[in-house]
Amino acid sequence: MSNYTFKYRRGTKFWNTWKSIKGASGHEFDKDAGYMCIFLEEGGLRTILNWNECELSLGDDWFKSQLKAAEKKANQQIQVET
Repeated sequence: MSNYTFKYRRGTKFWNTWKSIKGASGHEFDKDAGYMCIFLEEGGLRTILNWNECELSLGDDWFKSQLKAAEKKANQQIQVET
């Protein structure tokens, strides 16, 4: 599973960045509690409280990790039109 970079900010122009987020299951939003969990490659876990106040930025590395996970699950290559 390939890793990706997770960037977020809360009411500022500066982004907080975590690299090496663990593949397709790398982050998960808990809607009831209002926080985001981030699963790090080395096994760590980070929690961002009050997630509804944040802005998220995911790049093409995230898209590629999702595509790889889908291809693995489908056991075939997926063509993406741009």
